[in-house]
Formats: sequence, C-alpha cells, structure tokens
Amino acid sequence: MIKAVAFDFDGTMVDSARIIWEMFRNLAKKHKKRFNVPLKGFKEWFDSTWENNFYKMGFSKKEVREIIKKREITSDYSKVRLFSGIGLVVKKLKKKNLKLYVFSTTEKEKIKKVLRKFGLLKCFEDIFSTELKYSDKKRLLRNLLRKYKLNKKEVVVVGDTKEDIISAKKNGLKVVSVSYGWNPKYLLKKHKPNVLVDKAPQITKAVERFL
Repeated sequence: MIKAVAFDFDGTMVDSARIIWEMFRNLAKKHKKRFNVPLKGFKEWFDSTWENNFYKMGFSKKEVREIIKKREITSDYSKVRLFSGIGLVVKKLKKKNLKLYVFSTTEKEKIKKVLRKFGLLKCFEDIFSTELKYSDKKRLLRNLLRKYKLNKKEVVVVGDTKEDIISAKKNGLKVVSVSYGWNPKYLLKKHKPNVLVDKAPQITKAVERFL
C-alpha cells in the first residue's frame, strides 16, 4: 500500500515549454550556438536528460559547467500556468492522507513560488531539486526515500518523461506517466510505466490503483 506520491514539476504540473524554449534561444544567441528549433517542434527536439540539449547545440562539457556555475540556465516562472485539473488532483490525493513531494531539475525557490501562487504549497511535504546541476533524478528520488524512511513499495512517481520512468524504476518505484507533457506517448510506452494517462484529472484514479 502506498503512502506517498512524488510529482515531477515541469510538464507534469506546469506548462513551461515556452519559457524554457526562450531560455535556450537566448543562451544560443548569447554564446553564438545553433538553435533553430521552432516552439511548435521544441518538445520533439528536447531531451529530458536536459544537459544533452546543450551538447546538441554545440556546447562543450566545459561550457555547460561554466553556464551552470554562472547560473545562466534560468527561466522566468512568474507566468507559467498549471495544467488543467492538476490542482484538484493534488488536493484530492492530499485528502487521502498521502504524503506529497515534488522532484525536479528546476530551482526549489521557483517551484515554491509557483505552488504558493496557486495555493498548493501546503499540500507538499518537501521539494527535491537538483538546482539545475544536471538531470540526476535517480538521486533525487533516492534522497526522498532515505530522508523520509519510505519503503520503495510505498511510493508512486508521477512524471511526463522517459527520464522520470527510468529514475523511478532504478529506485524500484511504481510510475504513472502523463502523455500531455514533454515526451510523446509512443516514447513513454516504450519505457513501460505502470500506468499511462492522457489528462491530468486521470492521475487520481491511476494512483488509487495502488492504494
């Protein structure tokens, strides 16, 4: 029986595609790198192991380390919106006495501001973030299990990318994948999540399957 749900943030809870696309475009212009990807095709181009995107643009590993160090990889989350229905999903799961967490490569303070803005911050016990220091979500989930002394059978992960599925499975966790986020449905199916849903409101029943 599960006791906790770990939500990915970008692509699962919030629609941040435009601001992240703008960030890549601005960095390419600043550093004179190639980035001719239109917004419409951005999700198909994007690699959920996000540092790989910079390598595709022509950044070296050394350059990626430098822009991380200088905190150049940043986006304005003040105008992001929640995906339709996700707020109600969070509140319903909270009412079932489940402990809710966020795990993400986005900075913790930005996540907190968004959740506070939409009245959801108090629903979550904690936020685990890599602070944009590479997309090691496996470690984030491992840290969550250790910090709160949770058994792997007690946690379900909700995410929108292959990276979320892989990271969850590496930790022995069940996964509910959503197809409305960053990765297309065919790619998510390839990595075999426990449950795959197309809309945010369907997450509640998907999680309830493990109660």
